Amino acid sequence: MTSFQEYCDELEYDYIVIELGDTVLKKIGLDTIQEGHWVDSFKKGWSQRVEPANPQINLQRHVHIARKKHINTKNQQVAWNQDGTRHDKKTFNPNLSGINTAKQIARDAIGLGPDIILEHLSKARQLILLCESFSDVTSTSPFEPIYLSLELKL
Repeated sequence: MTSFQEYCDELEYDYIVIELGDTVLKKIGLDTIQEGHWVDSFKKGWSQRVEPANPQINLQRHVHIARKKHINTKNQQVAWNQDGTRHDKKTFNPNLSGINTAKQIARDAIGLGPDIILEHLSKARQLILLCESFSDVTSTSPFEPIYLSLELKL
């Protein structure tokens, strides 16, 4: 009987690639491939899901983060791309309680350094411009300042 090594030598193969599916990996206890699946993060009560890049559709590697009870609730999640931009801009929850924890989980999950700023939009304060009597404003020069009253409404 020919050994596997002898068989490879006979056919002059330098290497052989064997691809194992998820089912086989789970059966032999090597189901550590976690991309695309919700897994526990290292912060209590939080889960993360790392998704691989897909250059064909211009999709960056990115991470979704949610509290464990909200992994199926899209509007209770946040997600960032590898470059720090928000992923899923329409469903990104900028008011997520614990956003700083979520940012740290994202940094750890996709290996972002502290120099990468993670995009985060929050509701801006409303500014109301009060224009008092524009008809009274006279100016002889286009460079003369015009003063307006601003009120910050919270």
